Amino acid sequence: MESTDDPGSCWGRPYDVVLFKLCLGIVKKVFGQECCRILESFSPDILTKEDLFASSGLEEFEFTKHFNILCDQQIILQNNQLTISAQPIIKFLYYPMIFEFSEKHYIIPQDKPMIKMIINKVFGEPTLTPQKIADSLATEHTDIDRIKVIKIVEHLIEKRVLQILYDDSVMCVSYNYMHYLSMLRLQCIEELLENFDHRVIEVARVLLSDSFCYEHLQKPDEPYPLEEHYIEKLSELCDLTENEVSGVISILSSPEVSLINQECTEIIISNSLKVYKTKQIGRLLSEIGVPLARRVVNFLIKVQQMETVKLCDLLMLSKEKGTVLLEKLKFLGVVVSETLEDAPHTKLKRSYTIWRINYDLMVQNSKSYLTGVLAKLYWDLEQEIDENQRISVSHFSYDMAPNSVSQKKMDERMTIIQNTIFSVSKRFMVLDLV
Repeated sequence: MESTDDPGSCWGRPYDVVLFKLCLGIVKKVFGQECCRILESFSPDILTKEDLFASSGLEEFEFTKHFNILCDQQIILQNNQLTISAQPIIKFLYYPMIFEFSEKHYIIPQDKPMIKMIINKVFGEPTLTPQKIADSLATEHTDIDRIKVIKIVEHLIEKRVLQILYDDSVMCVSYNYMHYLSMLRLQCIEELLENFDHRVIEVARVLLSDSFCYEHLQKPDEPYPLEEHYIEKLSELCDLTENEVSGVISILSSPEVSLINQECTEIIISNSLKVYKTKQIGRLLSEIGVPLARRVVNFLIKVQQMETVKLCDLLMLSKEKGTVLLEKLKFLGVVVSETLEDAPHTKLKRSYTIWRINYDLMVQNSKSYLTGVLAKLYWDLEQEIDENQRISVSHFSYDMAPNSVSQKKMDERMTIIQNTIFSVSKRFMVLDLV
């Protein structure tokens, strides 16, 4: 993404196109300019490695070296023809969140740096046993205690952060990515319920625990049937009366939550995640220039669809101003309208418009926007790094010490950009969550 590109212009653009620009920024930062140049050389006409080499303009040795890096990372796939896979690149975007989640499972707070080193080692060499992880880290860092590393690895396995896998009867430690996604889904649902009574969150946690349907957090689209006497079981586990549990179940089955279906017979996690994402998109629109979008979205979540006049009344807007707002949201792909007429046997026989949330399109447009923001942030980060290097070389050439004030300001700008990337990445990951 160039400095002149406005992330706001990415709203409504094809997601794949914007995602490719973000991937170029991440590849350049993680793997270097040559790998980025190879990806930039891709086009629909590129079918083979030889075609890509001719298009890249790199020397053969440089091309082969960096092409192999991209293949090893499964960014370039060699099937019948060459293709690019964005998913391995996007995972680099998620690493800071994964480290943050993993570090919460410390034995003592001083273990956090060690946990990050262990997770990095598992990502870099996914074929190691706990003992080999300890040996490898102790070789790289002579002050590390092998026994402590093994103890932390075993603790992370117990907490499901890491997992033991067997490949041809050979044991190895792997990151438990499915558990991480499960906990992220649980966190989204807890945030959706944060304005309700604490008993609602307690019951939801139990429903999504090992006692009920934890495994379905890994398969959110798969309904979990509630057994006949589940209210009695919840009453016992949550230390609540059956009447209290019944009241909570009615909230969890409401359209504003949708964790349980209307008949109260199944838990469907994906429905609740859709509500959460929809609310987050309404919040995002409110932050970037459509302040009433959040209220429109929240009203339509409750009733699924609403007629223009009634919706304008709830928004406390005139029909003219309300219609302008709704048409703007329709243009942004947030809502969709349908014009209906009264039944033929009625006296009025008027036409009216109803509005619904356009879920799939609003998610795609929001992801395109956040991807554009991330691409711009990576471009800004690259410019800051280049500027820092230029100033450092300049000071070195004139045998001068860098000005401490200017260096501090540059460090502060770098920190702000990196923190913003982390914050936006979190929001993007939630929308990308299935």
